[in-house]
Amino acid sequence: MSLFSLIFGILSSIISIYSMLCLANIILTWIPAARYTKVGQFLCAITDPYLNFFRKLGWFQFGNVNFSPILSIGLLSLVGSTFAQISRAGRLDISSFLQGIVGLLWQIIFGIGIIVFLLALIRLIVLVMKNGVTPYNSPWNHVDAILSPFCYKFSLPFAKISKKTFSYRTALAVTVIAMAFALAATYVFLGFLTYLCKQIPF
Repeated sequence: MSLFSLIFGILSSIISIYSMLCLANIILTWIPAARYTKVGQFLCAITDPYLNFFRKLGWFQFGNVNFSPILSIGLLSLVGSTFAQISRAGRLDISSFLQGIVGLLWQIIFGIGIIVFLLALIRLIVLVMKNGVTPYNSPWNHVDAILSPFCYKFSLPFAKISKKTFSYRTALAVTVIAMAFALAATYVFLGFLTYLCKQIPF
């Protein structure tokens, strides 16, 4: 093994370890008290500067839920796999790198999309079963605070076409249907991009 390959192999291993530390930090956010332990403080000290950069991006914020960890971990995964490929082949394979970028795009879109889609679908089913009635102290009110701004924005073009004002339940239904088609179309499109990347001879 050449020194060049060895260096990129070590860098790939370091990034893999750092990715696991970032993932551990993300899990700790679900257990606030754990962040104040010595282990938690150590994880925060070495991973927060990186994770906070992505947390500040408003594109991945839906209500009180932040999906930026999907991007931050996905990017580390892309860089780590690229370094590992360089270590094995001794050079950068453009085709594999572009495939990795397409894979990262799908990971981000699918990761966020499927969570919002399933949440909207479950909420729609509950609303239909309850005839649109939500008690004041229901935990679904917290879900609505996250979903309603997104659903109204997502369904706005359809409301303009129909020249009607959508109720929350209608906005949920439109969002569920439209997102199902959008995720399927994105899957086909990115699959086609992956195919094109595989045709690159270098």
